[in-house]
Amino acid sequence: MSVCVSCKDPLVLGIDEDENAAPVPDDLLLPCGCHYHWQCFLDSSSDVVISLKCPSCGNHLATNAPGPSVTNTIFPSSQDVAIVTRYHSEGGVQDDYNILPDVTEEAYLTMHPEARPAHAFHEMCAENNVEGILSILHDFDHPDSDDEDEAPRLPKDQMLRYQDPLNGNKSALHIAVEKDQPQVALLLLYLASGLATDNFPPDALEVAVNLQLQRPTLTNPSDDIRALKDSQERTAEEYAYQAGPRWVSFIEAGMFA
Repeated sequence: MSVCVSCKDPLVLGIDEDENAAPVPDDLLLPCGCHYHWQCFLDSSSDVVISLKCPSCGNHLATNAPGPSVTNTIFPSSQDVAIVTRYHSEGGVQDDYNILPDVTEEAYLTMHPEARPAHAFHEMCAENNVEGILSILHDFDHPDSDDEDEAPRLPKDQMLRYQDPLNGNKSALHIAVEKDQPQVALLLLYLASGLATDNFPPDALEVAVNLQLQRPTLTNPSDDIRALKDSQERTAEEYAYQAGPRWVSFIEAGMFA
């Protein structure tokens, strides 16, 4: 059985206690021909994103990537290129998989561990994972004082207004509109905007009150999530004008103003 060039273990996930169970493949094949476990390769992200070379053999991995420019400006060497791989996992074989965005993300979060919860928060907003969003907020409001090894993270208000430099400097509200998640948008507006409480739909307001969610105290207009602009100087309201018909009611009600 082939092994990972990094850890020298077989290219499968952890051995299951059931010896009769079929092993689950975890085989990432790079353009240079080296095989890695997925996580073993990502563990070298900080070096790969700069050098664009295989950590094992040193061969160059990147090829020019067709299509629109990458919005990340953190690692210039990774702009407009791709690392095309083949990944064999439990879900099957993915040919021509560009792993560079994953490498770039992991390198950034390794350098900025405090942004990891905020990054996860953005993913939850994109997926309409309201339960996950509320869970993160609960953890902020009820920290575990016994957890001495807790990873660093941004303060709650900064997380709510976090703008992702790897994704066009979009805020969570930009993402909620872009991904057509009005429920998430209402939640973000309640938690991070100066929108008057009586402007919210009665049913949404009732849910927020029942969950004991707190409105923010904004000292500056720039603290309002609606004021945040992406890397192209667009607000979430401008996204809404370009989105589907369900956002018309938001615009007409002045919820982004």
